Amino acid sequence: MPPSNMSDAKQGTHLPVFTYGTLRRGWFNYEKHLEGRTVEEQPARLTGCVLYDAGGFPFAVRKTDCDESIIGELMTIRPADYEQVLLHLDELEGHDPTDPGSLFKRVTVSVWTNTGSTQAWMYEAGDTVEQEFTPSDRIPGGDWASHQTRH
Repeated sequence: MPPSNMSDAKQGTHLPVFTYGTLRRGWFNYEKHLEGRTVEEQPARLTGCVLYDAGGFPFAVRKTDCDESIIGELMTIRPADYEQVLLHLDELEGHDPTDPGSLFKRVTVSVWTNTGSTQAWMYEAGDTVEQEFTPSDRIPGGDWASHQTRH
């Protein structure tokens, strides 16, 4: 299992996780990794990001000067499960903070919910992966679940 930066969990800062793909409710990775391990789940939106289809799963890429949004869900993980769930998500997403070639990197972002803005973890495309996307890979509207039902 790749190492994980658990310093926030050890300091008592349990950020929720912004999910935008297979970790959203109703998708297979939600059922495997999050179902029954959350205390709150709510619709959320992240601005300044573009979503790309990598042939069956999405990648988020933050862009400067971008007014596009990604549609997703904010998952607040139960405190007792927090560290274990984050370790499993890091493994699932191929996140290794010591490897600059990681598939995904876990970053802190500000997302919008019905109650306002909040800080959350998000898995975004790693630096080397991000360079592989073309304009034709872009998911219009930033909603992967809707995109999947259309294809």
